[in-house]
Amino acid sequence: MEPAAYRIGKGVFELIDETERRLPAPLGEMQYNSQQLPVPTDLEIAASKLVRAVKAIDPAKIRALDELKRTDHWDQDDFIWEALLVSMATMGNSRGAILVKDERYHKRVTWDRIVNLPLSRREEELVAALSAAKVRMARKKARWLAENSVRIEREGGPAAVKVLLMQCKGREEKIRYLDTFAGIGPKYARNVLMDVYHPDFRDSIAIDERIKKVSKALGVAFAGYEAAEKFYIGVAHCANLTGWELDRLLYSNTDLVLAILSTTSPQSTVVA
Repeated sequence: MEPAAYRIGKGVFELIDETERRLPAPLGEMQYNSQQLPVPTDLEIAASKLVRAVKAIDPAKIRALDELKRTDHWDQDDFIWEALLVSMATMGNSRGAILVKDERYHKRVTWDRIVNLPLSRREEELVAALSAAKVRMARKKARWLAENSVRIEREGGPAAVKVLLMQCKGREEKIRYLDTFAGIGPKYARNVLMDVYHPDFRDSIAIDERIKKVSKALGVAFAGYEAAEKFYIGVAHCANLTGWELDRLLYSNTDLVLAILSTTSPQSTVVA
């Protein structure tokens, strides 16, 4: 069974599943006891520092997350296309979200418009729209979107692709499916369904540049995406939050958290 998170305790991280049962350590990671994972003291200190910083965030900002949880985007038939647009628009810089927020740009890239263009013109039109909205790497992202438009059309359209996504069992299968779309990596394979507060993704972390800055400030580095995600989910649980809530709080309060962390003693990098 895939572990849901690390549990942070005194001198130990434990792998736990959704029912709070301990899980044996994955083979090949390190030579661990099958029940407990000894943790370097510095890693435990880093987790504790972040928990304290998160708890210093104004409670009103935490309550404000409830508004983000109420979204109807999942109900839209063209959900998958709009999710891909958001992903490409914000990849590298969130200011690119103007592509979907400003109707002047959005109307140029809706599914109904793109699908009715000849295949030979789709990429060209997408480049023009993304460039006008000042989306970073517009040409590369337009190529990915054009490729995805052909795939979606081949698979029966956005509504049909959404059904295929819904048929994926559990979080990991959905991540694997979303990761097959051009331009979508581990972060956006999670963020697509985190944005609509999907039940399978409420204990997920979309590791972006802001979270990487927090990791750097803590002096921790991770062997891979999954290790980083489990660390942050463990921190979230210690702060009485879900992974989704911590992710959104760190996104909107990065500067505050970094400022709090900067008041603590710097430490050497710990690899987890």
